[in-house]
Amino acid sequence: MLFAIPSRDSSLSNHFAKAPQITLWDSQSHTKRTLNLPESSACCGHKKYWRKVLQDNNVDAVVVRSIGTNMLNTLFELNVRVLSAPRGFDLECFDVDQLTAVTTVEFARPSAKKNKTCCSGHGAKSSASKETSNQRASVNKLSPRAMNRLAKVLKLTLPAEER
Repeated sequence: MLFAIPSRDSSLSNHFAKAPQITLWDSQSHTKRTLNLPESSACCGHKKYWRKVLQDNNVDAVVVRSIGTNMLNTLFELNVRVLSAPRGFDLECFDVDQLTAVTTVEFARPSAKKNKTCCSGHGAKSSASKETSNQRASVNKLSPRAMNRLAKVLKLTLPAEER
């Protein structure tokens, strides 16, 4: 079985997409190979590279400590097994028995860049959809009257300009 492991200096990285390296470990031949991730200024550069490495190397499973929702969904879509490693997991003494299968997206942390403007590679939103989202944001704001009522109920003191 071929494992892909987000790593940093021969140690398991705590964050999947921010790991500077990928260690490929073959459990049959007990061989390891480390790939350095290229520098990327794009918010999803490493994620695209991960996808390419997984597909090009026919990776069977990924070992993680922490991973975002979007990337975990991508791994599930690629039919890659996801295994969670315990704190202090040692790559030098790789032990599959210490790993726990991740089967639901609830394991993941919310993706940090979710709903934020991302790189141009995602097909930029049209100006119409940006206007719509801006209109939605303004509709969701509370009126000054509602703010005063809420402050009263929660026993908060509002700054003078919000009253």
